[in-house]
Amino acid sequence: NFNLALLSSTLFCLHPIHSTTVSLIFNRGDLLLLFFGMVSIINYMLFMRLSKFRYYLLSLICFSLAVLTKENAVLLLPLLCLCLYSSGLMKEKVNLKYLSAFAIVYLLYLYIRLVLLKIPFPQYDAYRVYHFDFFFAFANFLNIVMNYLRLLIFPLGLYYHHGINPITALSGKVTLVFIF
Repeated sequence: NFNLALLSSTLFCLHPIHSTTVSLIFNRGDLLLLFFGMVSIINYMLFMRLSKFRYYLLSLICFSLAVLTKENAVLLLPLLCLCLYSSGLMKEKVNLKYLSAFAIVYLLYLYIRLVLLKIPFPQYDAYRVYHFDFFFAFANFLNIVMNYLRLLIFPLGLYYHHGINPITALSGKVTLVFIF
């Protein structure tokens, strides 16, 4: 496990496709989310192993800070469950009331944002301009994944913004995406 963690963190640190997250100041939310999320997961795992409530409390506080940093922190709860399952702690003694507190924190955040502060979710024009059916949405998903994998393997011509034109009609590109 240590070698895999070392390899993946080295790839993240050295690969040029991830340089914008670290080098630009307005991406500090990503770094803070990573920090608070990892501290939250590590402390929850320590709580499950050692049964000390202070680790659980610190985990919940860090999760709350991660949610306040970026809304993508909602993905920490499934990631935490995956970590518990892969470490074997899910079978032993997981109590749902401890995990449900994380969901309550996120629901409380949504209530404060949507009801009290009245800040709606942003609407993106791309969804209104392109009316995709499932076939074209899936083709565009595969197109994005293939382009990202190409950039990971061959990091040539990197820019801050990797614009990908959406597939709106049948073409050779759609055919190639579904063949491969």
